[in-house]
Amino acid sequence: MHSQSHLVIASKSPWDPPIRREHALAKLASRHGHPVTFVGRPLDARSLRGERRAWVNGLTGRARGAHSPGIGLIERSTVLPAHVNRVAETVDGRLLRRVLSDSLDGSPATIVATLPWQWRAVGALEGHRRVLDVADDWSR
Repeated sequence: MHSQSHLVIASKSPWDPPIRREHALAKLASRHGHPVTFVGRPLDARSLRGERRAWVNGLTGRARGAHSPGIGLIERSTVLPAHVNRVAETVDGRLLRRVLSDSLDGSPATIVATLPWQWRAVGALEGHRRVLDVADDWSR
């Protein structure tokens, strides 16, 4: 039997509570034998007040865990939310690309961006199926 394709989701939400569409997709893929990596919405510098350790761990890529045997979780950090301005988008994109690259094992994967500003990071990862899945109308 061949190994199942890896699914990596760059989510617009944290894992908890797992109530959004991308959570359901992760669970469904995992139930069908696909390894899943769920990359949650990043903490930003506003988190330095109460969640300093979590922010630093997310910035360094050490914030990893698992929801279940088939779903790995990555909590990440950024300086400013990517939607604030072009500089914030560039910085966050580079941080996201690093986290995504580190989560891949070298075999082809399907990588899903759930926000328009994540696309630059996801689109730069060649050799993988890249999907832009934005359920919200971001043109408004």
